[in-house]
Order: sequence, then C-alpha cells, then structure tokens
Amino acid sequence: MKLPYFDVVVAAVLFCIVAKTASCPPPCRCHKQLYTYCDNASLTANHLGDVLLNTPTTTIYLDLSLNSISYLPENIFDHHPQLTSVNLARNAIGSVSPQVFVPLTQLRKLFLEENNIVVINSGLFSSLEKLEILRLDGNKIEDVHNTSFENLVSLEELYLRDNHLDEIPSLLFSKTTKLRVLDLSDNLIEYIHDGTFTHLRNLELLSLAKNRIRTLQSFSLSGLVNLKELSLRSNKLSVLRATDLDAVRFSLRELDLSSNILSTLTSNVFRGMGNLVNLNISENNVELINDSAFFGLSLDKLLLNSNKLTQLWRSSFRGVQRIAYLDFSSNEISRIETGAFDSFNEFIFVLDLTRNKLTKLQYGMVRELKSLQVLRLAHNEIDEVVNTAMKDLTNLQELDIGKNKFTVIDAKDFVGPLNSLKLFSLQCNTLERFVNFNFDKDIFISMNLTISNVLSRSVNVSWPYAKGGQLYWSVTIKCVDSNKCPFDSQPNYLPAYRESYVIDNLLPISQYYVCVNPEFANSNVRVEQCLFIITSEEVITSTKSPSTEVNSLAASDASFPRTIFCAILSMIYFILTCFC
Repeated sequence: MKLPYFDVVVAAVLFCIVAKTASCPPPCRCHKQLYTYCDNASLTANHLGDVLLNTPTTTIYLDLSLNSISYLPENIFDHHPQLTSVNLARNAIGSVSPQVFVPLTQLRKLFLEENNIVVINSGLFSSLEKLEILRLDGNKIEDVHNTSFENLVSLEELYLRDNHLDEIPSLLFSKTTKLRVLDLSDNLIEYIHDGTFTHLRNLELLSLAKNRIRTLQSFSLSGLVNLKELSLRSNKLSVLRATDLDAVRFSLRELDLSSNILSTLTSNVFRGMGNLVNLNISENNVELINDSAFFGLSLDKLLLNSNKLTQLWRSSFRGVQRIAYLDFSSNEISRIETGAFDSFNEFIFVLDLTRNKLTKLQYGMVRELKSLQVLRLAHNEIDEVVNTAMKDLTNLQELDIGKNKFTVIDAKDFVGPLNSLKLFSLQCNTLERFVNFNFDKDIFISMNLTISNVLSRSVNVSWPYAKGGQLYWSVTIKCVDSNKCPFDSQPNYLPAYRESYVIDNLLPISQYYVCVNPEFANSNVRVEQCLFIITSEEVITSTKSPSTEVNSLAASDASFPRTIFCAILSMIYFILTCFC
C-alpha cells in the first residue's frame, strides 16, 4: 500500500528533527540533550560553525571554555535561541561580531572571563534583556561605552575585575537597576564621577579594590542605599572624610580600607554606621585615631594591624558599643592609656597586640576585660607583669607572651586567668624560673629550656618549671641532621626532684632538639620545655706525627663544610622560629 506523498514528507521531516535533536558534535559531550560540554577540546573559531550546527537544538547550557577560540563569528548561535547559559571563558577571544548574541533572547548567564577583549561596543548585548550574570573579568578591556549595558535590564551580577579600565563612564549603569553585585577591582580607575552609581539602588556588593583611587567625593557613592559590602582595598586613599561615606552610612555591613595610605582617622568618620560588623583598616600609615572616630560602632571585627600607631588613647574609642575581635598587631605601640577600652570592655573577646613595643603589662591596659578569651602579646619587649595586672581576665583561655624578655614567670602575676587558661605560650623567652604553678585542669604550656653549658659532645640543661606536681621528667633528644647523627634517643625518665641534666654522647657542631617535659597524673596537663641546641667545635689535641696529623685533618676537612652548612641551616630555622 502506498503512503500518500504528504505523509512521506512529514515522516522525513520528523526523522530529521529527531536525528538533529539526538546528535552531539564529536569533540563534545552531551547530557540529556540539555547540556553540551565542549570545554578543553582544542577548538578554534573555524570549528564553531560545525560544532554549533550539530549541537542538539534542545541544549540550554553550552560550554566552550578552555579552548583556542580567537573571535566569535556572526550567525553561530542562529539555530540556538533556546540557550540560557553560554560559557566562553578562558579562550583567546579578542573580537566579537556585533550581531553574534542577537539570537540569544533567552540567555541568563554569559561567561567571557579570561579572554583578550579590549573594547565593549554599544549594542553588543542589545538583545540580552533577560541576562542575569555577565562575567568579563580577566580581559584587557580599556573602553566601555556609556550605552554598552543599556539593554541589560535584568542584570544582577557584573564582573569587570582585572581589566585596563581607567575610568567608569558616568551613565554606564543607568539602566542596570537590578544589579546586586558589581566587581570593578584590579583596574586603573583613579576617579569616581559623582552620580556614577545613582541608579544602583539594589546593589549589595561593590568592589573597587586594587585601583588607583586617591579620594572620594561627597556624591561618589550616592544612590547605593542598600549597599552591604564595599571594598576600597589597595588604592591610594590618603584622606577619608566623614561625608565621604554618607551615602552608605546606614546600610553598610562590611568596609575594607586596607592597603591604602591613610594616616589619620578623623573624628566621627564612622559615626552612625549601626549595621557595620567588619571594618578593615590594616596596612595603612595610621598614626592617629582622633576622638570618637568609632563612635556608636558595634563590630564583630576591627583590624588596625600593620599601621604606625604608637599609643592607644581612651578618647579614640569613646562611644564604642562593641568590638569582639580587635587587632593592633604589627604597629609601634609602646603605651596604652588606662581604661582605653572601658566603653566596651564587656564585649572584647580577642585582643591582638603582637609585634609592638610594649615593655610592661599593667592593670590599666586590660582592666575589666572580663569577657576576653584570647590575648596575644608575642614579639614585644615585655619583661614584667606589674602586680595583679591580669586579675580581671577571669575568662581568658589563650595567652601568648612568647618572644618577649621574661626571665621569671610567677603564678601570682596571673591570678585572674589561672583557672580558665587552656593555652599558655612563652616560647623564645630567656626563662630561668616558672614558679608557684600547680595544675589540676586541662592546659597546654610551651616554653624554652635553659642552657648552662654547651660543649662539643655534651650539654648541661636546666628547666624553668622545676617544682610542681609532676610525677617524673621525660627527656627526649632528636638530632636535626639525621644523616650526620642518625640516632633519636628513646625517652629517658628522671625523678621529679631533678632540676638539671647533662646530655652526653653528642657530636660536635651538630644540632639537637631537646625536650624535658613533666608528666602529671592528669594526662591533659601538658607542659612542653624544648630548645634547639648546637654543640661546639671539638678542640683536637694530638701527639701524632705531623704527616699523620695532616692526613687526619685532611680527611676530616672533607666533611667539615657539609657539617658547617647543616649547622647554619639549623640555626636559620631556629632564628625563624623565635624571631619571625
């Protein structure tokens, strides 16, 4: 029986449609006829025509990333108007045909990062009214026209990081009113025109980090009424006035001003920023914090590390409500005024004063800090805890006073935190005595041994913590240069009353890591007393004939440079451990 001509034609068309729908171009992988993966397939622009022609017409996600595509010819997407996501990242695309994206009226996501695009011409994205995410970061874009994004009315995320932009056209974002994320970091921008962001009332995250911005104007940030995160890190800001932040004062939650050249924090500059929780002003040149600079703030974290502060004044923190984590490390602070933190003393949990120039720990510096849990004072010049300076630190769990100038540590000076401490570091002090401590709760303490006499084959060590509730001493010796002195001794046990020990059978000009640790009935009480020790060179006195002695010295000289080299490396390691 003959089929009617019309039925044959319909059947042929349906067969072609099914065959086309079920196909997948050879270098690609297809999944459920919806996702086509042609990434890392060594494709060039010349391959795109054939690849797209054989791509299932039902595909909604097309991945062409990690190829060698240098340009996008016209008409390649003509048969795929259904695409919602196209990934062209990490190619070598330098030019894009003005009409190439016209058919993609359903596109939601377009990834063009890490290519060689130089200019974004007007009209390039004119048909992409449904686009929500556009990534152009990591290109070489020098020029963006005022109308380049005017049709992207649904755009929510725009990434222009790591390009060569030196300015932002004042009307560039006038139509992208739904933007929530805008990344302009790592460009060459020197100036923000007034009103540039006026229309971005929905923007929540703005990054201007790693540019060349020298100053903000009163209206530079106008319009950003819902901005929550602002990064101005690594610019050239030398002054920040109170009015510069007016536009974002009531919405901002995170502000990053690190790695600029700010020298002074002016009065009330952050006043009224009631929603701010994280403030980073690290790595500037801040020498002075004026009265009430942080008035009214309630922060999770304030970072002022790596500046040039020499003193902390009470007036600088007047009106502060809360700062849970406060970092002043790597400054030049030699004095903290009594009661400097009084206005928020119940709400400091971490205080970092590492790498400063403090010489004594006095009561007024940390008075009433009853909620403090972590205090870091390493790398200062402290040699004394004055009277009961720490008596209010009753909840302190971690105390680091390593790399200071202590010779004696007495429990009576630490009466406040004694019952709460879990970690107590005293490394790289020249401790001679660690006295009046009796431990009945879990704690870990680390400190150095004391060396009294180092010879070529022996060393006499004593230890700061000598009298306490220990059951016995455990002595371990490890050779740092395992090729030269391959043995690691088994632990040696000493009675509890011993206060020094001579370690012998060592090799000359060799480095050892020696520990003498007390053992307690409570195994969760750990006191670690260790030190790197370098033995001296052996003095040779010989009665051999000159010729024999010369031969002997010649033989030893063969290994001597290597020995010296190992000793030097070991010394460098020790120096880095204690001083870096």
